[in-house]
Amino acid sequence: MSSRVTSDRARRPRSPRGGGSVLRDELVLAATALLDRTGDPDRVTIRGVAAEVGVAPTAIYLHFADRDELMVTVVEERFAEFRRTIDEADPGGDPLERLLARGEAYVEFALAHPGHYRALFGGFGLSLDRPELTARCQAAGAPAFQALIDAVQRCLDAGVMRGSDPYPIAVAMWSTVHGYADLFRTCRPMMPAVRTVLTALVAAFRPVE
Repeated sequence: MSSRVTSDRARRPRSPRGGGSVLRDELVLAATALLDRTGDPDRVTIRGVAAEVGVAPTAIYLHFADRDELMVTVVEERFAEFRRTIDEADPGGDPLERLLARGEAYVEFALAHPGHYRALFGGFGLSLDRPELTARCQAAGAPAFQALIDAVQRCLDAGVMRGSDPYPIAVAMWSTVHGYADLFRTCRPMMPAVRTVLTALVAAFRPVE
């Protein structure tokens, strides 16, 4: 989803009560729009989502056990979009260029959708007493991380990076882009371009001449 969801929601007429699977989709869209508009997962509430769609709060419980289950469903959809966004930025060809482009797309998504990004990485207060929901979040995020591991492995296979295990390098890359996205919001004047930062990191893994 893009910020277009918010404008679409503003034009959408209120839904009738009890619209079955259509209502369920409307509730997920409404929660997604609230995340985009507020940038804060804590402001996505049962009452707020219900008001966005035009139903009573009790209607939400016909489709979701509670807010946690609704938010996990949103996270599953947003992780899929997150992965698509990064994949679409991948130019193919040179493996190092592909890795850098994917890192840039990661940060661009995080900055364009701060509420979604916070929710993706555990920022919506999921109860520790709901391991089944935690497992769903982890399963939703796994393909994106595996794609990063695969991107690093291509660099290792091509000999443009050194090492035998792509996993710790992938964690280093992830830590860098994640930290960059957080720091950029509060320390923007100090931050060089993300590609510059990633290039400096990758240099540590380049083959020794």
